[in-house]
Amino acid sequence: MRHKSHNTTVRAALLLVAAAVLSGGMRLSGVEGLEGAVVKLRARVNTTLIRYRERIGDYKVYIAQKIRAGEYGRGAADTAGPKSPAPVIGHDERPPALSPVESPPPHPHFDGPPPKSPLVRIRTPIASLGRGSVQIVDRVPGNGFPAVGAPRSTRPRLERAAMTPTVSPASWTNGSRRRPRVALSFDSGEMSAGMTGCERLIDQLVKSETPATFFLTGRFTEGYPDIVRRISSVAHFELGNHSHSHPDLTKKPEKVVEEEILRAQRAIYRISGRRGRLFRPPYGSTNMTVNNIAARHGLHTVLWDVAADDYRKDRTGRQVTNSVLAGARNGSIVLLHMHGDGSASCEALPDIIAGLRGRGFELVKVSTLIDDARTE
Repeated sequence: MRHKSHNTTVRAALLLVAAAVLSGGMRLSGVEGLEGAVVKLRARVNTTLIRYRERIGDYKVYIAQKIRAGEYGRGAADTAGPKSPAPVIGHDERPPALSPVESPPPHPHFDGPPPKSPLVRIRTPIASLGRGSVQIVDRVPGNGFPAVGAPRSTRPRLERAAMTPTVSPASWTNGSRRRPRVALSFDSGEMSAGMTGCERLIDQLVKSETPATFFLTGRFTEGYPDIVRRISSVAHFELGNHSHSHPDLTKKPEKVVEEEILRAQRAIYRISGRRGRLFRPPYGSTNMTVNNIAARHGLHTVLWDVAADDYRKDRTGRQVTNSVLAGARNGSIVLLHMHGDGSASCEALPDIIAGLRGRGFELVKVSTLIDDARTE
């Protein structure tokens, strides 16, 4: 403060000297006239300095009062809280499916790699990571996002690790085998285009009140924002991350892998308002590097144990239905796709839903299966 005050004083003095000279100082005659001008100048400088110091003192008092009242700086952000009900960080505005647990969760069930499919370019088995304590946090500090208009310092940034929960880098191929629950998941990969099939598929799920998990790429999210907003508006749907441009991440450097995940995460959050907690690597191709990067940003890596192969143009609705019903068992995660033409998947979906429920399965979201396995 002293250094700044000194500089300000010097500037003020120089400005006053210049003003005095320009306003008539050049017409001064003799030493007496110059001394009189200096006396007047000194008086004006002293007056300016006194006023300046008074203003600095008043400002210090004002800041001290604000700090004591908790209305200044970080204290205000920590104590003010949201001005309106804050949405929960999770898959929707309802209570989060992934709730914290007190005891160390069991390791995920590994019943083998996903079924063989032309979509899977590299099928590297995921090694067992052993048991360990995993802490799941469903909200950022403050129990949710701040209200619109809150200070910038309180707004979460998706790329900051401190704002994301700590999860295990293990891959989930299924949930608990002890409960008759099955999750239907839909990928919007590089073959997804158009709105007709997606709208038909969503209509069927809404009409039958069937929970579902949608793994969206960043490109799909940005290309079809209306579809994404409609999905996010349904309470029993959840959104997952499927990378931005759908590459084989095992062939990319770590920096590219992280950027692919974060770009999709930002796009989904920006358009839907939801912050996904699940990640499905394109083609089901993953390794420990990909899993670790996803976990670093609070994302569970999700694969599957039942593949419907509905992406193939030679597959009929009946064949897709038979594949799902034949492979489904307790805790299964079913892989389906959001196709632009909506051919096989839309044709098969009503029979899949009816067949699974007829066999006594409860249809749930993928996060529910993960929660079941973690709390066993």
